[in-house]
Amino acid sequence: MRIALFFLAVTASACVPSSQRGDTLMPAPKRTDAGAIKGSDLDAARELDQQGVRAFAAGRYREAIRYFNEAWRLGGPPTEIWNIARCHDRLDEPEESAKAIEQYLAIPAVGGDERTDAQRELERLKTRPSILIAVTAPAGAAITVDGQPVGVTPVSLEVAAGSHTVIFKRDGYAAKTTRVDAHFGRGVILEVELAKGSK
Repeated sequence: MRIALFFLAVTASACVPSSQRGDTLMPAPKRTDAGAIKGSDLDAARELDQQGVRAFAAGRYREAIRYFNEAWRLGGPPTEIWNIARCHDRLDEPEESAKAIEQYLAIPAVGGDERTDAQRELERLKTRPSILIAVTAPAGAAITVDGQPVGVTPVSLEVAAGSHTVIFKRDGYAAKTTRVDAHFGRGVILEVELAKGSK
């Protein structure tokens, strides 16, 4: 995801560092209703946007979110919302990042490559794999995920986003079946107490 600059000439000192995914700066389109916005508000939005960019560059993402929110309120372009999504991404808050991208995509002025990039980023967030950690008492239960054997407990493995059926089996204990939902790359922890019973 990229951080966008609003009303700011891009210089080496103003650039926000790219993330590990090779992010670049995105040109900021102006609000279509800018003619109805007071000049003083636009000036304030410009300054807030620049403060947000500086806060982002310094790793102060919560502070940057406040600046970008206020810049948007005062008439900044849709990329203020994109920048907010970027901050949430850096804070490892994929759900909040996705909400901001959905808000960005709902703005009619967003089009072309910017819309395509945002849709791609939203898909990436929603399909991030999760780590499933499964622990049983007693340990040593064979575990299958969606019918595929993955080892014995305790076990840690990556699962795709979505709903999964997990089955635990251990000699002398009743089999246990549970369903888990993996989303936004969040870890899933299963702690299962097996009951004495049939194999």
